[in-house]
Amino acid sequence: RMTHQWQRFALGDCVRLLSGGTPRKSNDSYWGGHIPWVSNKDMKVNHIYGSEDHVTEEGVENGTRLVPGGTILIVVRGMALATEFPVAMTTTDTAFNQDLKAVIPTRQDLDAKFLFYWFRGKTREILGIADEAAHGTKRLQTDRLLNVTLNLPPLPIQRRIAAVLRLRRPDRSQPAAHRGAGSRLAGALPRVVRRVPLPRLRVGGVGGVGAG
Repeated sequence: RMTHQWQRFALGDCVRLLSGGTPRKSNDSYWGGHIPWVSNKDMKVNHIYGSEDHVTEEGVENGTRLVPGGTILIVVRGMALATEFPVAMTTTDTAFNQDLKAVIPTRQDLDAKFLFYWFRGKTREILGIADEAAHGTKRLQTDRLLNVTLNLPPLPIQRRIAAVLRLRRPDRSQPAAHRGAGSRLAGALPRVVRRVPLPRLRVGGVGGVGAG
């Protein structure tokens, strides 16, 4: 019998953060390859299918970091943090710069897609802990971020919540053919998700949701 009990953790008890970087721009052998290299300007979508800049395999080995598809990226430094908290999920092997962090779940009972929507729901709280670095640039200090409370439901409920939110919030970054497929799946979703009962939830979005 599945329990509906939600557990409360500090985010840092559930994930680890990985830093990115920038290969030397003066070395042409690092740039112009096939590997997406994501920076703040690419973080205006939910899912990353490409980027403005690309690096080579040699570039990945000299100054940046590669993460697989399905990895959450968050902005931790930049003026965007004055008004928004950009969060996106990769769809393929992707490198990224030092203004971003990759978020890697360390618990087997934490679904990455649920965590993505949890970050979106926590935007106001996370912006509230941002401060200013040099020249007025906004930043998120990782120790503060990792202290944010994560209310975690059982894994089947996480997956149901993520599936519902994915279909209710169209992803403009998704190719048109995929968006159409998502619309067709929407009609079938209620029959599927009803098999996993949900506890009564407090209103306020995934970021503040908890068992009622």
